[in-house]
Amino acid sequence: MWIVVTDLDGTLLDHEGYSWGGAREAIRALEERGVPLIYCTSKTRAETLVLREATGNQHPFIVENGGAIYFPAKPFRAAISGVPESDGLLAMVLGTPYTSLVDALADAAREAHCEVRGFAGATVEQVAEWCGFSPAEAALAKRREFDEPFLLDAGNPESLIAAIETRGLRWTRGGRFWHILGANDKGVAVRTLRSVYESFGAPVNVAALGDSPNDLPMLREADNPILMPSSQLDALRQALPQAKLAPAPGSAGWGRAILEAIPEWLTYNREIPRPPFEY
Repeated sequence: MWIVVTDLDGTLLDHEGYSWGGAREAIRALEERGVPLIYCTSKTRAETLVLREATGNQHPFIVENGGAIYFPAKPFRAAISGVPESDGLLAMVLGTPYTSLVDALADAAREAHCEVRGFAGATVEQVAEWCGFSPAEAALAKRREFDEPFLLDAGNPESLIAAIETRGLRWTRGGRFWHILGANDKGVAVRTLRSVYESFGAPVNVAALGDSPNDLPMLREADNPILMPSSQLDALRQALPQAKLAPAPGSAGWGRAILEAIPEWLTYNREIPRPPFEY
């Protein structure tokens, strides 16, 4: 079976305005064919739940750069044991608690003589200004659990990276922000997700779409990586020269890339039956 794993900002969602309108037809086509669409994002659980409701998505989703995977409880309860359940979702936590990351970032910045501004110390109004969000959207973005986005205002990035790594933590960069995180990333989460799907007995192929360096671990885990046009495309193409290129940025390019790939997936899915997921 195929599953599709996608970044959100600048990928499924337009970089400006965060619209997913250009992807409607492709999302509908995936759903009609039983191909799970997995959101894999640096956004929080609270933000992603809003988008899942808007798009009618009922599949697992990955938040905060692989900090946690949430599975709908009904179809996955038998496959996943020993994880907490809340509001019909099973939470598989892979990341480090948020308060530890916030403290570590402050310590690393002091050691590296860098000036940083993270979400933890920002007001809702500041986050709204940074991201182009409404106040309500910014409040959801601040409900972080496993990843601290931050701006690096002054100092040597290499010194800060070294200080973060000395503390046994990881860092990454998205379209707007640097991030500090634990032993997780999007690739670890996708590898874990694939193993859960394979526990139902069918081989799993992964298609993944992304536009930023923080998507590279996810794209490297994919059988069919697709790069979205962005200001960081050259670096992504160097890292993944075999990857396909979406024809345009944002939701419209995402939709066209999916629709062009669907015939390949349909051939594969006729040969390999999908697990019977009932949401």
